[in-house]
Parts: sequence; structure tokens; C-alpha cells
Amino acid sequence: MYSKNAFRLVLVALSLSFLSIQSSTEAQLVPEHRGGPHRGRLIEGLALSDAQRSEIDNLMAANRENLRPLREQLQQQRSALREAIENQPFDEALVRFQAQEIAKVQTELLVARAHLMNQLLSILTEEQKAKLSELRQQRRERFKEWREWRGKKFEQEQG
Repeated sequence: MYSKNAFRLVLVALSLSFLSIQSSTEAQLVPEHRGGPHRGRLIEGLALSDAQRSEIDNLMAANRENLRPLREQLQQQRSALREAIENQPFDEALVRFQAQEIAKVQTELLVARAHLMNQLLSILTEEQKAKLSELRQQRRERFKEWREWRGKKFEQEQG
């Protein structure tokens, strides 16, 4: 029997492996991001100057190139974890190892994203930062409402 901690670690690793670490910062600030139908709303609401847009574009381009090896490594680690999970007989040590490897790469990506966000914020004026904060809060509220709606819809479908 596997320990509760091992089971939790596997669940966490699986959960994290399905999250996209693709820089959501791009979706928040840069309209050219392939992020979906609402991708440019935050940047449009900030009234960026041409110089700010150019600087942000340059930062995002550099970020994409610098993080590509980490993203590729993360894909490889996720694939290795899936294989480890499917192996028979189950090898807990291998699954733990792969989960830890994923966590290391995700940590590097998250630190890089935080660094990028810090650089992007340094480009904005105080008014733009305040507006960005307001827009993010509105987005969080809409997402919360959507989750509540989706949860109710799921309950109706199940009930």
C-alpha cells in the first residue's frame, strides 16, 4: 500500500502537469498572444504609448526565446511522468523522481515569469499599474462567477 503522502504527491504532480505554464503574462499584457478571444483587453485598457508597446514586445520576444528550452524540458518531464504512472508494476520511487523533476522545472518557469512580470511592471506608470490591478480584479471576479455558474450547471447535469 502506498503512503498518503506519496498519493498526494502524485496527485499534485498530475494536477500541475495539466496546468499550462505557457506565460500567462503574455495573455495579460500582449494582444498578439495566442491566448483566446479576450487576449488584448488588458493591454487595451492601459493606454500604452508606442514606446511602452515596443519595449513590452521586445521583452516578450526575448522571454519566449529564453524560456523555450525550459518549456521543452517540462514537456519531456511530463511525458516521462505519464510513462512512469502507466508502468506495471507501479514504481513509486520513479513517479516521485519524475514529479520532483517537474517541480524543479516549474519552479524555474515561475521564477522567470515573476521576473518578467517585474520587468513589465517597471515599464508602466503608476496610473497604468493601478488600472492593471483593477482590470485583473475584474477578471478574477468574472472567473469566479463563471466557476460558480459552471459548478451549478454540472450539479444540474449530474442530478
